[in-house]
Amino acid sequence: MGTDERRKVERIQAFRAVELSSPSKTRRCGVTRNASPTGLLIATPSKFAPGDALEIAMHLDRGTEHLHGKVVRVDTTPADCAEPWRFWVAVQLDAEISDDLLEEAQRPPPPSQRLSASA
Repeated sequence: MGTDERRKVERIQAFRAVELSSPSKTRRCGVTRNASPTGLLIATPSKFAPGDALEIAMHLDRGTEHLHGKVVRVDTTPADCAEPWRFWVAVQLDAEISDDLLEEAQRPPPPSQRLSASA
């Protein structure tokens, strides 16, 4: 599948904490990097495989949004990349997410959910 086919929907930057679970791995951490109504790109230290079914808990200001999807691509971050986690996981969602959820995911998290400089 070419890039044009994969990217029929505009993506936005979205930096939200997520918890990922598959049948073989539970409660793995990640952070979204971008989002569209039909998919997410997530940075994570955990390696998933294309085809893995995922349950995703996205932490938002209003609470936790539970999403379901399938891993369609896994990339290893380049050695010279500033990304702290090793894998980028592209997820195709089972159901489209709302414009309201996308808008909230795009906003910076409130101070109580931000990582401190000393963390």
